[in-house]
Amino acid sequence: MVLDRVRGTGKDRGRIGVGKNDVDQHRSPRQLHALSQQLDLTIGGAFKLFGYSLESMRQLDFVLNGVRTRIIETYPFFRDRLVEVPAVLGEERAFLRTSFLSELVRSWQRNIPIREIHGRNWRGQKLIYAQIGTNDGIALPRIPPGSVIGVSEIDASELASPDPERYYFLQHQIGYTCSRCIVDKGRLLLITRGERVDTPMEFVYPGQVRIIGRVLWFATKLPIPRPGPLVSRISRSQAPLILPWEHKSFSDLLAAEGMRFGITTKYVSQIGDLLEQHLGVRMSTRTLRRYERGNADHMPRTGVLLALVAIHSLRSSDVFRLLHMWRTTKPQLSLKTLMGLKGRDERRSLFDPVLVPEPIARWQQLLQQWGEWPVLVSTNYPRPTTRVDNLVRLHLDKQALEFNPIFNSGSIIGIDDDDTVPPRNGVIDGDAWNRPLYAFRIATETLHGYLETGATHLAIQPNPSAGRPRRSFHRNQIRVLGRIVEVVSTL
Repeated sequence: MVLDRVRGTGKDRGRIGVGKNDVDQHRSPRQLHALSQQLDLTIGGAFKLFGYSLESMRQLDFVLNGVRTRIIETYPFFRDRLVEVPAVLGEERAFLRTSFLSELVRSWQRNIPIREIHGRNWRGQKLIYAQIGTNDGIALPRIPPGSVIGVSEIDASELASPDPERYYFLQHQIGYTCSRCIVDKGRLLLITRGERVDTPMEFVYPGQVRIIGRVLWFATKLPIPRPGPLVSRISRSQAPLILPWEHKSFSDLLAAEGMRFGITTKYVSQIGDLLEQHLGVRMSTRTLRRYERGNADHMPRTGVLLALVAIHSLRSSDVFRLLHMWRTTKPQLSLKTLMGLKGRDERRSLFDPVLVPEPIARWQQLLQQWGEWPVLVSTNYPRPTTRVDNLVRLHLDKQALEFNPIFNSGSIIGIDDDDTVPPRNGVIDGDAWNRPLYAFRIATETLHGYLETGATHLAIQPNPSAGRPRRSFHRNQIRVLGRIVEVVSTL
């Protein structure tokens, strides 16, 4: 069977592609697209049939490009992944205090195909998603390196005069940047806390830089990722200020992002082993430049196409649109779903619409704040009901603000309740994002901050920028809920 050949041995199963000697090498991307049309199979399912997981391209992108800030893929290629979404929200008072997810959502819609999360009731604004590079500290101390950010489009007046207190996502000729900024006399100036960065701090506006949108929120795991090794790159670039989905041809897209990221022969050589490990191909600079210049007389074979996507930090969805390999109006199924169908009636039942959470007015308020229900959240955490007592929405009153290190009211934190012992003589100095943060209760209030363990007391270390003294409590006055391991913070 083809699937038996594609699955390969145990050592192959963690790979995005199964290898250069397998059956997938005889199938071009055009053939996979044609197969998806014939079988009513999603493009992700067609690639999966021959050993390539488009869902796993996100992980490869981070391995290759995580050090640099870039736009990331959020389209769920496994369209029939079953997820849970809210059905009935909690009472209004739960949103006026710090509350656990179990209080915020009273009931859930279960086994919803992720494809159904679309439309105005789930996407109040169409967000662009990006990830700040692990080596990019320009948005500190507010947004840490490695964070995923949700970016909303802005109107012409804000483009002409951005708010210096807001964070914006920018495209320029040598990359992408998340920063505060101001526009003055035809120039855009970045606002930072003064650290040295590789990005230019001043641009001709709009000639040398483009404001893509305003950052609504960011998400990060704690501790934040360590900076990676510096990537070899060409320092000068004349890349056009065109967003990836605005290009008219695949070669134009490759050329633009190749120039923007300064991809060098040395870099292509450095990642050769990773490409072969995950995609079964090695890429020469000659091949790379041929496709960037549009000199190739045929579409790249499947492994090479995905390697080009990975090297240039592209979204597969943008590439497939340019190559006319995108969705049709007919409903298509993922590979696993198609293989498990027993009849046509079962197929129709898969596309029942998801219900709008109630009460609708409160749900719309949340959409306005966050922009949309992030599909990326459902992809990474399809079963939130398993975490209802580990996720907390913060409502920061006066006492909470005294301890609050870096979050806004309305932010969501994830708690590891297996780690309830704060460090003795905890670090006071250093990066606020890498110091252990804990959630705890004092009386009936849930708070969070930096804790230090003493013989009989727990000390709360305020954010150094707050200029407040630390406060000590007897152990029986504080209940430590756990260490904070992830944050989704509004801005």
